[in-house]
Amino acid sequence: MSRRRVDRIDRPRAGFFRTRLIRGGIFVGVRFWTEGRDWRVEIDGRTTRDDGFPLDPLEVWPYCAGQEITEREFHFLARRRQWAQEHAPEHPAADPGEPVDLSKLPPRF
Repeated sequence: MSRRRVDRIDRPRAGFFRTRLIRGGIFVGVRFWTEGRDWRVEIDGRTTRDDGFPLDPLEVWPYCAGQEITEREFHFLARRRQWAQEHAPEHPAADPGEPVDLSKLPPRF
């Protein structure tokens, strides 16, 4: 019987995760790592807030705990955003800070 790792909400863990920037939004990649004794976090390619201060890993972690992904998936999410911004600005990945509006997406067959 395999044991499933249960993440503690108060302790970040190094690795790759996913989260949503807004309710109803598309998933984006998140990476946690340490530099010395300090934790660092990258969300959707950003390591700082709009005001220039570093993102707080302890603030972000509760939204990522239990949402672990592979490094390959992390890089896919980044490439998908970049592709959408360049080629399909109406795609939800082009602006992950907005909720997905299914009525604006083309039908899937």
